[in-house]
Amino acid sequence: MLIPCDAPLAKVVSAYLEAGDLTPSSRATYRRVLGELARDLSPRRPANTITGDELAAWFVRTRDAYAPATWNRDRVIVRSFIRALQAQAAPLDPPVIGYRRLRPVGTRALTRAEVARILGLPVALREKTLWTLAYDSAAARASCSAWTWASWTWPTGAAW
Repeated sequence: MLIPCDAPLAKVVSAYLEAGDLTPSSRATYRRVLGELARDLSPRRPANTITGDELAAWFVRTRDAYAPATWNRDRVIVRSFIRALQAQAAPLDPPVIGYRRLRPVGTRALTRAEVARILGLPVALREKTLWTLAYDSAAARASCSAWTWASWTWPTGAAW
């Protein structure tokens, strides 16, 4: 895989995408991310003049609002591109971009039998209604445990 590192950034990105062994969906994602990089950092600029700090600043500026999974995927794409250029003797430093942690999902779906057992308990209708609403909205157990009937109010401020 020969990538001319002193060529304009847009051409280097094209050469990288042509040389890479990527699936069609991965190629589309790589093209989108690296195309944005080339467009924002000047497509005519020689690729070997980009610094790691510039790449990191561009990444944070353009990806700050993204979800952690997208952030991490795009981070891997940019770092893979830089590593490929480094393998061609480009004097580039990899950008220092940290991973973003994915929040663990604390909910799990109940079986029909579990839901039927819970709703069949001898408790007041209002509790069953709250349980049904919580289950149907997939509310996390931790957020529901602090609910009390007295804490629910109408938008006007009146208590139940």
